[in-house]
Amino acid sequence: MTGWDSDADNISIPGFHPQYNNLRGFAYFDSDNPARLPWNTTKTGLNTDTPVYRAAKLQMMQLMRPVIDFFNRLKDEKQNKEDPEQKGPLETLVDAAQSVPVEEAETRSVFTLPVVKAAPKPTGPVMQKIQYEVPFDKVLEVKKVLGAASYKDVGIGTFEYFYNAEVD
Repeated sequence: MTGWDSDADNISIPGFHPQYNNLRGFAYFDSDNPARLPWNTTKTGLNTDTPVYRAAKLQMMQLMRPVIDFFNRLKDEKQNKEDPEQKGPLETLVDAAQSVPVEEAETRSVFTLPVVKAAPKPTGPVMQKIQYEVPFDKVLEVKKVLGAASYKDVGIGTFEYFYNAEVD
């Protein structure tokens, strides 16, 4: 009823997906003539055949399209980064946003995608993180033999040892 999985007037809205969980929209109907409101006869739901409802649904779709585009870009940013620990510019904006009660939220008639600079491409070789689990006591022994200061250094040291012995 709200526009998910709909096509109208050259606007296509996908079916709901968890990546859109943060999307909140509110539609309020107000009229001096209650007969014009798009309620069903028992006033327990919407009458989706009324012109008022169809116009409101189209407007909801127009308003949600740029928000959906934003969440799609956010998802792409999260999936296409080389370092999963590093946050992209859109993710940083979302994480910095403050939660406020709905009645205190700023409203706009149209959502516009934030303009962010693309993260600079790293120079040098493309890096890949490697992660595995081994018994802790063995890690401590290897750390001591390598003279490593951290577990990251243990991983780098063991990788370099293997690479030098088997690849290089």
